[in-house]
Amino acid sequence: MPGQPRATSAPAMQHHRTRSTGGLIVLVVFLAVALGIRLDGIGNPPFENAVARQFHAALLARIYYLGDSPKVNARDRQVLEAWRAEEQPIEPPLMELLAAGAYHVVGHEALSIPRTLSALWWTFGGLLLFIIARRFQRVPAALAAAAIYLLLPFAIVASRSFQPDPLLVLTMLAAVLAIIRWDESPTSLRLATATAASSLAFFVKPGIAVPIVGATFVVFSVRQFGFRRKLLSSALAPYSLSILPMLGWYMYGSLAHTYLHGQFSDKVSPSLLFDSSYWNGWWDQVQFVLTYPIDSPLLTAVILVMSALGIVVARAPGRTLLAGLWIGYALYGFVFTFHISTHNYYSLPLVPIVALSLASLVDLVHSRIGVRDIHALLVIAVAGLVASTGIAWKLHPKLADNFRSERLVYEQSGRAADHTARALYVDTHYGEPARYYGWTAGTLLTSGWETDPDGLATRTLAEALRRNPPPSCVILIGRPLRARLSHFEARVASRAAVVEKKTNYAVFDLDRKPGQRSNGC
Repeated sequence: MPGQPRATSAPAMQHHRTRSTGGLIVLVVFLAVALGIRLDGIGNPPFENAVARQFHAALLARIYYLGDSPKVNARDRQVLEAWRAEEQPIEPPLMELLAAGAYHVVGHEALSIPRTLSALWWTFGGLLLFIIARRFQRVPAALAAAAIYLLLPFAIVASRSFQPDPLLVLTMLAAVLAIIRWDESPTSLRLATATAASSLAFFVKPGIAVPIVGATFVVFSVRQFGFRRKLLSSALAPYSLSILPMLGWYMYGSLAHTYLHGQFSDKVSPSLLFDSSYWNGWWDQVQFVLTYPIDSPLLTAVILVMSALGIVVARAPGRTLLAGLWIGYALYGFVFTFHISTHNYYSLPLVPIVALSLASLVDLVHSRIGVRDIHALLVIAVAGLVASTGIAWKLHPKLADNFRSERLVYEQSGRAADHTARALYVDTHYGEPARYYGWTAGTLLTSGWETDPDGLATRTLAEALRRNPPPSCVILIGRPLRARLSHFEARVASRAAVVEKKTNYAVFDLDRKPGQRSNGC
């Protein structure tokens, strides 16, 4: 009868069920394979990426774990107390507190625990990305988006890090999904859910998600309600409450404490917008994230052009979503000018954006060539498994490297320095592994040796020697660094006793003259 919905045929329903079941099976396989690749060598020392950042988190977790434990001896207690002053949280220490809690459960420190958590956050993000993609893409294209997100080589390496960034991307995807659900049914409850989810994303790593998720919300709001008064009164005003937890953290860290002083200015430097190094650096980081380990500018350009085409061909509301995400990422880069151009993991939020954009092209090709969903599903499954095999084989040496020699260098240098709490570090990793594995504390002697190794190092040493209490030793770590700073090391040796010199490190006792015997600092 006219006006009544047409009944769905039994074969069509059976085909839909088969497609859905097949899609879920492939997704589960992708998730399991991606997690398995990430767990390869997860218990090894974290020297594969963002080394200083990971060991900073490891030290915070150790501080929270040990606390006032009576098991810590007097010497280690002195170092631990020095760490409390040296190692301050930059973001809310969610991962560090989770790690410390897990250490209490298992009874010992294990960096594999927070690194596994990071891998789980990213892998679960693949599920959320699939759900988001299914809002405007067919099952095969949504699986392609998940596969790109899960199997991009740099994403594999970076999502094993003891950092907040994998959790940040997960919460960003949760916030985006909540915004899409609110757009589909703009109720007060769904607006509150989107606000709560966004507030969590904004809090995990304050400021980072605001431009990307916020721009996405604004774009959907304009699509939903229109401009000006209606937008402001209907959605944006209550949604703005999502920034309150983030602002609370900044106020706590800046007013109640001092450890966030200078953090904002360090990351946000508008003058860099007029500096070519910023643009070149941003391009280099995007290139690294999208094409690691081959690091190809041509392939990067192809990926970005295809992503732009993906926006154009995407079906609504996919075009709205992609436009919001890309606008947000651009705003994000314009705000966090220093870190976006110098830190590769600051472009991790780009990975799901590119994955969704490229999947729109897959969806277009699928619809144009007329291949049945089940056949397209099979192609995506085979392609994903073949790609995962090749990527796992290519990355295995880097992921499975136990980095025993690096760890041993830091342990030996710490013993040579007698686990001092008054060290001066010259180290490419900012002294963080030296603190963690060497059980030492102190300050970085120089982080500017790259541009002025001799002058800056000497000037910093002169200033450091006037500290109260004065430093007890200098610890130089890394064979390439020592080769570059050979003149500086000779100057140190001319005024301090050599405690121990090996190929990869040297320790000098500042309390004794050259030639005097020293058993430690």
